[in-house]
Amino acid sequence: MASPKLRSTFDYGLPLIESGRLYRASSIARRIQNLEPTPEDTLRTIRGPAQYETKSAVTLGRIYGMFHAATMGGANDCLLLRAGTTLYRHAGWNREWEVLTFHAGGSINALSAEERQTYPDAFVGINGKVIWSNGVDRPLVIDVSERYGNLVYPLGFERGPSAPTVLAPSQVPGDDALQVDNQADVPPNWLGYSKPGGIGTIGDETAGQDGSLQAGAWVYYQQYEDLAGNVSPLSPASNLASLATQPTWYPRYSVAAARQDPYYVGNTTDDLTRQFVVKNLQGGPEHVAYQRVYRSRDMKHFTFEPHLVARIPGNRPLLYPDSNPDAYLGARSVPEDVIPVPRFRIACEYQGRLVVANSSAEPGALWISEPGRAGTFLAKHKIVPDSGGAEITGVWSHAGRLFAYTPTSMYVVILDAEGIRSEPVSGSIGCVAPKSFAGVEDGSFVWRARDGLYASDGGEPRLVSAEITATINTLNDGRAGRSVAAYDAETQQYLCAVATASSHNNDLILAYSARLGGCREQVHQMTYSALCVTNDDRRYLLGGGRYNIGAGLKNDVFILGRENRIFATLTKTAKLLTNELRMDPQGMRRFKLQTIYLGFIECETPG
Repeated sequence: MASPKLRSTFDYGLPLIESGRLYRASSIARRIQNLEPTPEDTLRTIRGPAQYETKSAVTLGRIYGMFHAATMGGANDCLLLRAGTTLYRHAGWNREWEVLTFHAGGSINALSAEERQTYPDAFVGINGKVIWSNGVDRPLVIDVSERYGNLVYPLGFERGPSAPTVLAPSQVPGDDALQVDNQADVPPNWLGYSKPGGIGTIGDETAGQDGSLQAGAWVYYQQYEDLAGNVSPLSPASNLASLATQPTWYPRYSVAAARQDPYYVGNTTDDLTRQFVVKNLQGGPEHVAYQRVYRSRDMKHFTFEPHLVARIPGNRPLLYPDSNPDAYLGARSVPEDVIPVPRFRIACEYQGRLVVANSSAEPGALWISEPGRAGTFLAKHKIVPDSGGAEITGVWSHAGRLFAYTPTSMYVVILDAEGIRSEPVSGSIGCVAPKSFAGVEDGSFVWRARDGLYASDGGEPRLVSAEITATINTLNDGRAGRSVAAYDAETQQYLCAVATASSHNNDLILAYSARLGGCREQVHQMTYSALCVTNDDRRYLLGGGRYNIGAGLKNDVFILGRENRIFATLTKTAKLLTNELRMDPQGMRRFKLQTIYLGFIECETPG
């Protein structure tokens, strides 16, 4: 090395982001692979990934989705995983993956496992619960606040009860009395199920008598309620329960009847009102906690609107005697216009509501649930944002606003007292990967569109991957829907796993830094089908992936940015390709180099 007097040194600004172009400014390298920025604006090789659970004896199938939830201030946390046909939770106390079971019994191990599934599974954390759906099987609720996630039941109801049957007094045809067995005259409302009760409309004097029961008609409805307070669609109306006009005093047409039964003399109006019995021999589903019974008021004197009569615990066949007068129903709730829960592919949380979209029957529709009741959807809160009915490919809530995407458009969905409506934000930029959304450190959110990565703070989207357009153009667009993303808080990077042109799986990670305003690449020699961040103070970045173990492919869960001695880390090659060197920031000074010295900072790596 030359003596200090003969040496001429200068500082070279290390490029921290990449561009596929051959000539660029010195602040942008041609390619950066498996290197990540540090707070000191240096680059270091990425660490990991490392196996998350090293002692598990469970052989996982293909991973379709993963989610971490925490309740009670993080004291109760739960890592959920859908692999193959089975839904698992991580039982850290046993160092194992355990199969989730329904609250009524039976393992959740018969889910659809389609290798060509368009999108990853949808997981949404809301109100201490996790909602899961894959668009094929029935959506599920995983209550992570109970039994560490091992309380599972269906989300809401896909159908309502069948029409109930009502037992009521029989109408007497023709005259006011009917001759029975040539013995007694039978007054109206005496045949059939005729028991004293409180149902009936008392009217003014009829034919000079002291009072009377007016003719009336009623119908009943039934509704299910589950463990979380979600309700089913209302059943069809029951058969008509009716009462005929009947005065308090009834004349006799038979002397024998007058001698045998003087009961009819001097009736009061309370003696004329009746009781009905509503029944339904079809019991409810296993997750029904209550059965609601509704009844209209007298439809010959009031509106047809049904009112709540009773809320009966259990899901057994229904048998309920009803003696409630119409006056008692005025202050009771009216059933909502509930629609069946769709089998959705895409979901997010919005102000305590569950937002779902893209069912097989209606790919362009979006539904918003009631606050606090993720499985209750009203007909008035359904919308098709795109006027052409284009498929919804993404939903995301940000800063109190709800956004819906098609492959080529972006909309804001507005829900207020006036109803639900959509307004366009962009008519040329959409979303192709529903699991590619993630918030970043500058307050914006990033997602994958057809021509690259976009960011927005709620306004017009901006392209943030323009420098790597050449790389974007080499990706497998047919597998774009499977792209998954998450935000790594430790390195302040948005990581999006994508499939290259030669792969059916996500074998390349695009790392975007909002602070630096550019992208880098990561290649882990494995593929990822799920990414998530632990919802606790650790903020671990977890990936569900597949790698080659020599004898074949193995599926497992990994923690990115960590290494351990148990798992042999896959070989990774770090690359930094730069196009030029400058003596000064402006590049105006000519110089000749004999030797270039590169400085390295030693990092402590576990293992």
